[in-house]
Amino acid sequence: NSSFQAAIKILGISHLRLIARENISVEQFDKALTQLESLYPLQKPRLLKAIAHVIMHDGVVQPLEIQLFRAIAQNLDCPVPPLISN
Repeated sequence: NSSFQAAIKILGISHLRLIARENISVEQFDKALTQLESLYPLQKPRLLKAIAHVIMHDGVVQPLEIQLFRAIAQNLDCPVPPLISN
C-alpha cells in the first residue's frame, strides 16, 4: 500500500508492517493505542501527520476517518481542532 509506505517514511521507521483489516480486533486496536500513549511528546504530532497522510492519500476523506483521527489524537493528549466546517 503506497499510502502506508509514505506514512512509514514520514515516521522515519522501517520495521512496521501493514495488517489486513479483517485481522485486527478492537482489543488489538485498544492495546496499540495504549502503547502509543508512551510516545515522547514530540513524536505524537509526527504520528498524527503520518495518519493524516494516509487518510488523505486517496483524495477522499470520509467522516469515519476524521472521527477516528480525532479519537486517536485525543487519546494521545494531542487534540486537533475541527478540520471541516458545516
